[in-house]
Amino acid sequence: MLCPKREKILLFLDEVEMATREQIQKIVDIGGVRWANRIMRDLHQEGYLHKIFNGKNVYYLSEKGRGYIGSKNVVKNNNQTTHRLMRTDIYIQYQPEAWAVERAVDFTFKENVNGMLVGRNKTIVPDARFQKKGKQYFVEIDNEQDMKQNKKKVELYRNLFPVLQKQLSKPILIVYTRSEVRKEGWKGMCKDIPCVILTPRDIM
Repeated sequence: MLCPKREKILLFLDEVEMATREQIQKIVDIGGVRWANRIMRDLHQEGYLHKIFNGKNVYYLSEKGRGYIGSKNVVKNNNQTTHRLMRTDIYIQYQPEAWAVERAVDFTFKENVNGMLVGRNKTIVPDARFQKKGKQYFVEIDNEQDMKQNKKKVELYRNLFPVLQKQLSKPILIVYTRSEVRKEGWKGMCKDIPCVILTPRDIM
């Protein structure tokens, strides 16, 4: 049996998919660097975690780790490591009450076509979606995505948000981008929708 703190590490990784030791320390009280490193080493050596290197050690659940907490969320080691770590930064920043990763949202909206309102069915897959204090947030991680693709996704949010606002509380888009230059680009795209745009310097 794992102690509660070690179990909490597994549960945290199940929610965010991947995290560094430093990120885990911000959510789970596992002491200073030396003791935290020992805990992470033990969990890895005991087979609960996989470990990869991406500038620093990055951890995610193994089959044994998933089995221990009853998770079916299989994480594959691919070229999305930086993307996932940026998403974990947002989780830590907001510490949400409910968090979902890459779950499709289907919606219908009315579009004016030659003076006639036509129903359109669309699907959007946010990088994450969460709730906190009665508000709903959508998260987009901008690491290497082409800005033309980002613009298309913003247009989907522009159509989605009025639909959601009729059903629930006012939705907010959070964009986490890697540079100040790209931040300015996002500001231009998102000027008419509720949006918070962050870069690494904004993250605690």
